[in-house]
Amino acid sequence: MKNLLLRYGVFAILVLMLVGILFILNRFDMRTKQAVNLVVGEGPCRVYTTPTAAFRPQSGDTLRVGQTAHGDLPPLVVDSVRREPSSLVLYVYCPEGFARLQSTLGGDTYATGYIFVGREKLRDKVLRRAGQ
Repeated sequence: MKNLLLRYGVFAILVLMLVGILFILNRFDMRTKQAVNLVVGEGPCRVYTTPTAAFRPQSGDTLRVGQTAHGDLPPLVVDSVRREPSSLVLYVYCPEGFARLQSTLGGDTYATGYIFVGREKLRDKVLRRAGQ
């Protein structure tokens, strides 16, 4: 028994570790985020972002901009969408009121932050990094 354990023990542990790693990679996923720039002005506010396949907003969608210098912003509702050559412009309004958005921003008219646009399997992320 001791001879068998010494001969195959290390390989058995390595196989168990590999099974555990594969389970974790297939089981878990991560949220993907996209950078946005919010410009607050008279009338509707504008959110500028890069166009991607993962993010296709439509009128009536709700955006939650987070991780700004002022913390998370109140929910914003997309009024209309306009495509520019290098960016995607979303005209948004705050259903809680313009004053609520202004108080959250502390009077600033520009803020950068992130929106979460989807989920990505951890397996895909590791394989993409390994292929680079």
